[in-house]
Amino acid sequence: NGTVHEFIQQRREDAAANTTSWMIIGLLEAHRQNHAEAVAAFEQAETKRPDDASPCWMLGRSLTELDRHTDAAVALERAITKNPDRASLLQIYQDLGRAYRRAQQPDKANDVWQRMETKFPTDIRVKEQIAATLLDEGDFENCLRRYEELATLQTDPSLAAQSRMIVGDLQM
Repeated sequence: NGTVHEFIQQRREDAAANTTSWMIIGLLEAHRQNHAEAVAAFEQAETKRPDDASPCWMLGRSLTELDRHTDAAVALERAITKNPDRASLLQIYQDLGRAYRRAQQPDKANDVWQRMETKFPTDIRVKEQIAATLLDEGDFENCLRRYEELATLQTDPSLAAQSRMIVGDLQM
């Protein structure tokens, strides 16, 4: 039914009447690795959908791809204030922590992890996500502390052993 470029062009023409058009354009441009175009589209989507967390979240992701980590963090902080669903909120927190870390603001990244744990105090999977993110980001000191804690909190013996193995690897 035509090219992606033609489809995007049609969405641009529909954007005045359809509040989701800018989101679609942004998602397509991000998928095509046209992050500057995606940023522009998500900024438009945010103005059309001011109560929706998704435009801010996707804006933050596209800004991260452009190595604009401080700007990404600002957009992601806005996304959190718009009450996204639980699954989205967990991912937004992870993206935010990574953005701060990449912006050379480790104290703010650590604050994000604390906020995330405070928001979901009884969910051990949140602690696992934070530890895995810290490992991915190369924050081995904080990662080690978190995996040590997970080894004691896990009720499943295999998961506790897995956490202890990661601790051992990190200590080598």
